Formats: sequence, structure tokens, C-alpha cells
Amino acid sequence: MTVMNNINFPDSRQAFISSMAGLSNQFSEAKENVHAREAALMAALNRLADSLEHTIGDTAKDHLAHDNPLVQAARSADEKVAARLAVWKNKIEKYDRNTEFREHYGDSLLVFVYGKVKAGKSSIGNYIAYGHGDPDSRLIRLAQETGFQPTFFMEDAANSAEVEQKRKALHARGKFSVGAMETTTEIQGFRLPGLTWVDSPGLHSVTPENGELSKSYADAADLIVYPMNSGQPGRASDLDEITHLLHARKAFVVVISRCDKVEIDFDDEGNKIKKLLMKTPKDRKNQIDYVSQEILAKVDMPTRDLLDADVITISVTFAQENGDDPAMLRESGMSGLFEKLTSLTQTQGVSLKKAAPLNNLRTFVDMVLVGELSVTSLRADLKNLEDSVTRQRTSLVRKQQAVTGRVMLELDLAIEQEVMRQRTSRDVKALSRACGQLVQDIVVRHTNEALAEVLLDTQTSINEAVKFDEFKDLPEFCDLTEDITLSNKGKGRAIGGALGGLIGGIGIILAIPTGGTSLLVSAAAGTAAAAAGSWAGSKAGSALSGETIITVRVGDNTREVIAQTTRAASDIAQAAVLKTFQKLDQDYLIPLETNSRNIVTALEIFKMTLINEVRPNEI
Repeated sequence: MTVMNNINFPDSRQAFISSMAGLSNQFSEAKENVHAREAALMAALNRLADSLEHTIGDTAKDHLAHDNPLVQAARSADEKVAARLAVWKNKIEKYDRNTEFREHYGDSLLVFVYGKVKAGKSSIGNYIAYGHGDPDSRLIRLAQETGFQPTFFMEDAANSAEVEQKRKALHARGKFSVGAMETTTEIQGFRLPGLTWVDSPGLHSVTPENGELSKSYADAADLIVYPMNSGQPGRASDLDEITHLLHARKAFVVVISRCDKVEIDFDDEGNKIKKLLMKTPKDRKNQIDYVSQEILAKVDMPTRDLLDADVITISVTFAQENGDDPAMLRESGMSGLFEKLTSLTQTQGVSLKKAAPLNNLRTFVDMVLVGELSVTSLRADLKNLEDSVTRQRTSLVRKQQAVTGRVMLELDLAIEQEVMRQRTSRDVKALSRACGQLVQDIVVRHTNEALAEVLLDTQTSINEAVKFDEFKDLPEFCDLTEDITLSNKGKGRAIGGALGGLIGGIGIILAIPTGGTSLLVSAAAGTAAAAAGSWAGSKAGSALSGETIITVRVGDNTREVIAQTTRAASDIAQAAVLKTFQKLDQDYLIPLETNSRNIVTALEIFKMTLINEVRPNEI
């Protein structure tokens, strides 16, 4: 433990203000760097979240069987994606809260002041802000004109109307109230470039709600300041609070305030005057030693060197009355406090704080890139879904082939039987309708059986894919005939000869004379008539001889109708089975496969964005 007092640090407040301004510039540069990276991160996360909405569409969920291995794989992938998104979103929310806190308090040196009332907290804070314990309007206006006006704020978990009124009053006043109003239970503070000064009631004075808020500030603080009144230094209640705060392992300074005294003196004319002096160095050292020993006893440490805490004595009133004299300012102890604050800007802790936003961003990115909850592990989960799609497609191909074989086997006999039933009526339209229904029934039945473990409602799904019209261009039923040729040639000649003889005989009879003609003449005429009859008979016989064609029914075309109808039914059935399975692939497998592929692409883009645009290089 070191004693910070009477340090030769001329114009220490101005040096402190300059140091804070420089620190503010450094934080601004770091902020600009991390803001661009955070914007790229948030844009990439939003794009990814849109892509990870689902791996399997509602259509597939509504139609695929619940115990379908594909549905189970998709459901598992959905659950893992959702869980991963939930983790990332939770991390993002925490990161956002840290970012929000950083925007207000993480881009400056954060000094957190604990202490009880009447410890001079308000006066110390005002002096840091203005160089005066209770600045008037002139000093406040001067700070405005020089551009170093502090911005005061108030926080309270209740955030009631009364708190809002106090907040407005503090903002308008532009300084901490000194005196009776110092007993506020709210958390208040101010900001200067590079510095955030937060004043909180003591641990046992703050409300439970504000206690949590105080803890957040204490956890983020670069320095904890604990003022105590020089009139009662080292009270047990103060030591209890200090012991509790020291466990935060923060840089810590105990400020023994109001280490001054009033002496009565006389001027050259004998008039009594009051003069403000600092307590003697010995008295101040005794108080420092006493408080240090009590703290060591409380935290059970053998030597003060192990304790990261300082004890200093100050007098704000003495400092403001003698601010023009560097030696007197140093004696007030305020130079020591300013030096403590200034030295913090060069510490490793503040260097880490400047690097903290980029370090936090790198930690977040590394968590997303590698590890148990990373993009890589999520990609492996999606690979299982892709493999399940491949297996389902292979299974559907086998099922399609099996269904086609069973349908063909049953269809051949069924078509033949149906044609035989329709051969009597010879109604081709009735045959077409009957065969269409037959094909549909057989295809649907076998497809239903094959897809029962795949689809939730096979009938509806298949009926949507399998639509049958009447068969067209089926052959008409008809008889089969054969032409038979009959020959009459031999029979015609015999008939002609007989006919010719008859005619000749008649001619001879006709030649017998009746009117005294000579017998010779008559005989000659009879001979001629017989010859003519023979010729006529010959001609008649020739006319009666030749060929006759007779058409004979030898059967019907039932076998042809069966063959053509079977071919048509087979073509339609095979096309229907193919269409059914293709529709399954198009409606369920391809969309799921596409979604999965799109997610993988989105993950890869997200990963490359994190590596190339977001993740900082080692600092």
C-alpha cells in the first residue's frame, strides 16, 4: 500500500483533462474499428437467421408419415438448427448488452465512487468536473465555453416520476448538490471526454434494485474510490463495505476527505481572522496508517504490499481556495488523486479495456466458428439430413421398380378377363372405362402398400398424381372371316351335253315330214337339228360351268383386343407409377434437399464473412 500525498504535479487537473481527452480519442478510434465489424456481423447474422428458418417445409410435414426416417432426420435437423440459433441469439443479446454498456461507459475511464453521506462525495465529484467543490453558474458557463462541460446523469431501477424529476433537475443544475441533497439514494454521475464518474450510495444505503445496478458499475469500473470523513476515519461500517469491494480485485483508493482545519489568527491590525489549513502531515499520516491497518486486518493480509489499494488524504475546500498556488494544491492532496486517475490511463487494465471490444468480438466469432456450438458442427448435423434424403430417394427407386412389377403381373390377367367379359356386348367405350378404373385401382392399391411407411395420407397423394381418362384408340370388336372358292366346271359340261342331246332329239322329231316332204329331206333336216342341238347344249354347258367364292366366319378378334388393351394399360400404368414417385421426389425430397443446400451455402457465406470481415486479427 502506498501513500499518495504531496506529489509534485503542477497543474495536475489540466494534465488530467488532457490525458482524458487523449484517452477519449484512442477509444474513438477503437470504436470506429469495431463498429464496422459489428455491423458486418449483425448483417451476416440476420441473413443467416432468415436462411435457417426451417429445413423441411410445412407441405412435407403435413404429408410425410411421422415415423418416416426422413421426417425424423428433418425434425432432428430442425431442432438442432433451432437450438443453435437460440444459443447464438442469446450470445448476441449478451453481446448487444455489452455493446450498449460500452457505448455509455466502456469507451472511457470508469471511476466508481462508493461512500456514505457526509463523506464529501459530491464535492470531490464536482471538483473533478469543474475544479471546484460547488461551482457557481460562472464556472459552469466557463466550462461550456471551453468545451469541457461535464454531462450529468442519474439512474434508478424504479425510474419513477419522482426520479425523472430529479434527473431533470440534475441535468439542469449541471453539478452534484452539496449538503442536504447529498443524501440521494439514486445513482448519479457525469461524463467528460475519456472519463465516466459514477457516484453511488453506500452498499447498505442503496435500494435492492439499484444494488444490482451498482454491482454492474463496480464490475466494469477501472477504479473504485471510497471517500470517508476525516472526522471519523476507519469506522467499522466503512471497513465492512471496503472489505466487500476489495474482493472485486479492482484498483482501489480510499480518500480521507476534509483533512483540513480552521485556525484563528490576527492580522496586522489585530483583527481576528479564520484561516483554513491542512491537517499536519503527522496527523494525516496517522490516519492513513490507521485505515490501512484496519483494512489489512479485515481482509486478512500480512502486508500492505499485497493489497492493490491506496489511501490518500485530501481537502477539496483547501484545493479550491489555493488553486492558484501549485505547492498549496499539492498539499491539498488533490494532485495525488488526479495523478492516480491519470496514471490509470497508462495501465495494462485500461489498455485491455481499449482492446476489449475487439477481443469480445473475436471471442464471439471464435465461438461461432469452432467448438461444440459452431457452424462446423451444425454443418455436420445437416449432412445427416442430406444422407437421409439420398437414402429415401434410393428407397423410392426400389419401391417404384417393385410396384411396377407387381402392377404388370396383376394387370395382364385382369385386362384379359375384362376383355372377355366385354366381348359379347362389344361395347368398346364400356371396355375403355372399365380398363381405366381397373388400372387405377391396381396402381393405387400397390402404390399405397409400398408408400404406407413414407406418406401420411397415401390415397390423397396418389390420387393427385394418378389421373386416368378413358382409353383411346382401342380396336373395335369384330368377326374374323375366310373366303372359300367353289369350282362348277365338270358339272357344267355334263349338263350342257344332256341339254344339247335333248335339243337335237327334238330337232329330229320336228324333221319328220307332215306335208308330203320326202323322207330324205326330212332326214337331212333332222340331222342338222341334232347337230344344232348338240352345239347349243355345248354352249349351255360351258355357261353353267365356273368358280363360286363363299365368305365363312372363322372366329373373332378378341385376342387382338386383349393384346392392344394390355399394351395400352401397361403403358398407362407404368407412366402412372413413375409419375407418382416423381411427384413424391418433386414435392418433398427436392424442396428439402434444396432447403438443406441453401442452408449449407448460407452457413458457408456466414463463416467466410466472419473470417474476412468481422473477426479482428490478433491485437
